[in-house]
Amino acid sequence: MLANAEKLETMRSLWMYNCSVSSEACKLLAQKLAGFNVEVIDERGHPDTRPESCLVEKLYIYRTVSGRRFDTPA
Repeated sequence: MLANAEKLETMRSLWMYNCSVSSEACKLLAQKLAGFNVEVIDERGHPDTRPESCLVEKLYIYRTVSGRRFDTPA
């Protein structure tokens, strides 16, 4: 996903469920895609309590017109 991040630029949004993407990769993807919000939705608890290599449960990537969200974890 990281290697082909530029292909996501043509999409408006992407929803992934039970994906093989690590928490660390999601953070790198968010840095790479400045015009998108990358949200990790995990009902198993707060993502920061697990190792960076832990796979995410749900991933939602969407184009933003109003800029990055300010209510995201550090």
